[in-house]
Amino acid sequence: MKKEINIEKVLLANQYKFEVIDGVVYTEILDIELDPIKCVLQEYYIELNTENLAYVQLDIDKLKTMIKLIKQAKSYYI
Repeated sequence: MKKEINIEKVLLANQYKFEVIDGVVYTEILDIELDPIKCVLQEYYIELNTENLAYVQLDIDKLKTMIKLIKQAKSYYI
């Protein structure tokens, strides 16, 4: 039996993990083309750093996950 590998976990082990620096919440995500995107999570929105990318592609699952991240990060700002 072949073992399935989660390529996203291999490429970005800390994807969706919060890092709080000076009261600001950061994380990284991969878009559907597996490009890493640094994110700043604010209380009501997420800022995507696309500085080194021509474009990003996010599917419904990624967008739903980003909404969950915003909700989770909100607790850091209360």
